[in-house]
Amino acid sequence: MIRILPVLAFPLHVKLRLPSNVIAAFNRTFLALLRLKSDTKNDFEILLGKTSAALYHEKVIDHYENPRNIGSLNKDSPNVGTGLVGAPACGDVMKLQIEVDDDGSVIVIMLELEGCAQTYAWGKQGLESSVAQLISTYLGKKISGDTPYAELWMGIHPSGPSRIRGTEQLLSEWIISHPESLGHKTRDVFGDNLPFLLKVLSVNKALSIQAHPNKFHAEQLHAERPDLYKDPNHKPELAVAVTKFEALCGFKTFSEIAKYLNDIPELREAIGKEELVQAFLNSAGDESHIREALRNLFEGLMINDNVRDPLQKLMLRIDSNKDDPAYSLCKRLMEWFPDDVGCFGPFLFNYIVLEPGEALFLGPNEPHAYIQGDCVECMACSDNVVRAGLTPKYKDVPTLVSMLSYQLRSAKEVKMAVETTTCPGTGATICRYVPPVKDFLVERYTVR
Repeated sequence: MIRILPVLAFPLHVKLRLPSNVIAAFNRTFLALLRLKSDTKNDFEILLGKTSAALYHEKVIDHYENPRNIGSLNKDSPNVGTGLVGAPACGDVMKLQIEVDDDGSVIVIMLELEGCAQTYAWGKQGLESSVAQLISTYLGKKISGDTPYAELWMGIHPSGPSRIRGTEQLLSEWIISHPESLGHKTRDVFGDNLPFLLKVLSVNKALSIQAHPNKFHAEQLHAERPDLYKDPNHKPELAVAVTKFEALCGFKTFSEIAKYLNDIPELREAIGKEELVQAFLNSAGDESHIREALRNLFEGLMINDNVRDPLQKLMLRIDSNKDDPAYSLCKRLMEWFPDDVGCFGPFLFNYIVLEPGEALFLGPNEPHAYIQGDCVECMACSDNVVRAGLTPKYKDVPTLVSMLSYQLRSAKEVKMAVETTTCPGTGATICRYVPPVKDFLVERYTVR
């Protein structure tokens, strides 16, 4: 499995595999690596901090001024070896780590990538964007103050492919030449393809109400409409908050939706047919009937192309409910997307606020919309999005309505559990985000 270390230490680094006959044991590897960095005995002693020479070898200076192959492995792992040499008192210290895989191969080197920045209208502008800060600091890109830098992609998807830093070679091409770098377990399941795509998102205003198809449905959509659905893969995704991060995710509980239907006549007007509202309200206690009634109610709302009047009526009295986050968010959405039916979304979907380090997992057929904030997102390698609401892009309402699972959950149930461990003696923490899919997992390292 390829890991990314760590989530926000860019440029991106990926562990690679070397043949097991490169070296037999870690001590020999460590010394060999030191010797590779020096041409003479004196140079070797400088690296070890054992000489009084005033000048550092040019290779040491080069690595200091142009850091590469950087990162940290879990030193408590039984497969990881760590070596530290030098004189800490004067700062001449070198630390090297290797990891040995189950089949005896040594995982030792890291590869720097140059990701692809995407400038979508909803992104934060200029250096307010984390994406812009990353590509400016680490890739030396010139930043325009009025350009929205929305996403940074790192992977092999053709809509935003990464390159090996310092070359023009695509990561996809490199993997074709080095398929063993994926590891045999990954290759057994996914073939010679990187199965995931990593992104950094910097969201200034809401993304569309959307969902992603399962694998079978993605293949079908791609075959029928390749101009809209550009690959045949599913797109489960995991978002880890870097800042406070707001999102709509999944349908609210029955009682919550029923309350808003009873309290907001403008919402009932937008749905258009009172019998749809009553069918939902009368379905309490029967899960299958609830899902069917919710599907019909949601469809009635989303096919309404003219919600200007009910939204304007609601806007006149919305501040009287400003203590309810759903009303406050509805008002913000109306400022961004006037007359858009998606503005009623907060009354149907859970409003989630993630603190840094918290996460959401979005499986197939789960409605969601990111609202504001920065996150790191990892997903299966796909760009298939079915949209309906809060977007000027094409809205495929029939497909979205037909594909949703209509599972009702509370906001607390939506947040993802995180496995956290602390490394003894260092205070460093490792947070593991393990989704219920084989395509990827995310590890977040915090070094103190």
